Amino acid sequence: MLFNSYIYIFLFLPVTLSGFYLIARRGGPTAAIAWLIAMSFVFYGLWNPDYVLLLAGSIGFNYVCGKYLVDADGHGGALPALLIGITANLALLGYFKYIGFFADIANVFIGTAFSMDTIILPLAISFFTFQQIAYLVDAYKGEISGSGFLHYCLFVTFFPQLIAGPIVHYKETMPQFQEAGIFRFLPFNLALGSAFFILGLFKKVVIADSLSAYVTPAFTMAAAGQDPGFALSWLGAFAFSLQVYFDFSGYTDMAIGAALMLGIHLPANFFSPYKASSITELWRRWHMTLTRFIREYIFMPISLRFARFSLKLNASPWLLQLLANVLPLLIAFVLVGLWHGAGWNWILFGLLQGVLLSVHALWQELQRTTPLKKVKIPTSLAFTMTLLIWVWSMVLFRTDSLPAAQLMFNAMLDVSALTQGIDGLYQAVGTVLAIYILVLVLPNTEQLFHAYRPRLAEKPLEKKRTASRLTWSESPAWALALAVMFFIAVILMTREVQFIYFQF
Repeated sequence: MLFNSYIYIFLFLPVTLSGFYLIARRGGPTAAIAWLIAMSFVFYGLWNPDYVLLLAGSIGFNYVCGKYLVDADGHGGALPALLIGITANLALLGYFKYIGFFADIANVFIGTAFSMDTIILPLAISFFTFQQIAYLVDAYKGEISGSGFLHYCLFVTFFPQLIAGPIVHYKETMPQFQEAGIFRFLPFNLALGSAFFILGLFKKVVIADSLSAYVTPAFTMAAAGQDPGFALSWLGAFAFSLQVYFDFSGYTDMAIGAALMLGIHLPANFFSPYKASSITELWRRWHMTLTRFIREYIFMPISLRFARFSLKLNASPWLLQLLANVLPLLIAFVLVGLWHGAGWNWILFGLLQGVLLSVHALWQELQRTTPLKKVKIPTSLAFTMTLLIWVWSMVLFRTDSLPAAQLMFNAMLDVSALTQGIDGLYQAVGTVLAIYILVLVLPNTEQLFHAYRPRLAEKPLEKKRTASRLTWSESPAWALALAVMFFIAVILMTREVQFIYFQF
């Protein structure tokens, strides 16, 4: 079921919300939680009922494993249990998502003749796998107190964040369901959550889906082996970078909004990444719960071990930097690429991001330890370089094959065709440029709702508040604006367009 569908907005969401509060009032919190779990399975099962059993089996296995880890409290067989749990989760993900890719690699490089039937990727498998791995690691580290089976089921299946995140920790969301006030209907929660949801819906339906008209021509030509030309290729890349941002940040806003209607706060996931002036800052603002997972569970453990190894070798500061920072970054972001998809373009996307992040880290080290600290790159230049590099790398994110990506890159670098085909693209270029200007000028949703702290955050996401006249309030002006946005989105929602991140 899609957030941007009539059945979700006008049937599933009202029934789920009203049922939750009515059942909580008459049957108590446990019955209300059971209702949310049941409706979350309905939400998931409408896509493919066959994979409901897969999700249920994954939940059952990880609950048993996690309970053992909580009871073991770091002693006895805790480490073997953790390794078994992580291995089982990765094996399940690997079978459905990567077995075909690995079979193709073996056929090419080893000469095998594996023939794999097409395997339908279970919806949200990357998200609920990472979320449950984080739970197991936290349980092993003693950061999870005893959790009942119902609470664990709700932690995994909670419908606002089940399909595409945000990726949450148990200790973030589940304690909120132990607060008595959660089970009482509060009109303010409905108003705040609805405002968040409508803004996300508008982002997805009105902006992201409309941008596909500027994205598809260039990438379709490249996929067919045709040269899209300089102007069309850059237009497609810029438009796609906007499309994927509005698509996924719109989904996140709708997820946070639906959770807020229930009084539950989810973590922040986007914070104006296209305002960043370095690739490091961009990744800190882009898909923040994924980068948090990568930092905490992959980068930091690898970096710590390499740092200890470097100290034992009495390595020089630069060798220490390479082993403890650069190499872990490359490993972590190759895995980020693979998390997004099974293909060489995804591996190269992740490797490219790792290289860019490593170059920035080395530059910062040079500025810290050498006279280069006096060299200051103008913020406008740093911003422009970051944006162009990101847009260029988005080609690997969008194309399905390396030949198609190569055609796009060749066209984007062919300055001899600078003006070729531009005559018919003025309106499209103007539209994309206008949207970019709005992204840079307008506050993001976190800033619009800053005063109400709608999201969980480890630390403040901004140093100063947005001007009060730009923040959301329960005013007639905001009510009218949101009503118009909702009406426009619903009118344009005649065709359900799947979210881009659903394929991950």
